[in-house]
Amino acid sequence: MAVAFATGVVIGAAIALLSALAVTKFQLRRHRKALASALVGEIAAIVREIECRDVVEQLRRATDRLQVSLTCLPPRPYPVFEAEAGRLDRLAAPLPRKIAFFYTRMGALAEDVRSFADGELRGTEYLQPLLGELEATMSLSDEVLRDLREVANPSPLHLLGRA
Repeated sequence: MAVAFATGVVIGAAIALLSALAVTKFQLRRHRKALASALVGEIAAIVREIECRDVVEQLRRATDRLQVSLTCLPPRPYPVFEAEAGRLDRLAAPLPRKIAFFYTRMGALAEDVRSFADGELRGTEYLQPLLGELEATMSLSDEVLRDLREVANPSPLHLLGRA
């Protein structure tokens, strides 16, 4: 009788532990998907604003003549990133590094474009590298968005595991 009771307690504890682990895994996956989805929205909004303002093309034209009216890049703050930066560890590497690099680079580029537009920086020696950095950062945004969308909405084949 005592053995049956002890066995029942052990089995019950094991079931409770497995249930708790399953709930925790589900919650972490849900949080990871929500984080990825929020970052997709914010990064897509930043990229869309840059595209609508035609900043890259303006910089290309500015390399030919220095007196050009530049539209500035979207300014900081980046509320989703700033609120969720401490949770980037929920995403698989190297995605957190790419996200942090994108936001850091975008903030620095926004300041550089603003300085150039305000006349604080002059000359193509500043403009050409700035254009290259902006194009590289926009390319990185495509990669980051693709990776984040896969986290937010994994393909059905991904859910089946590796064959």
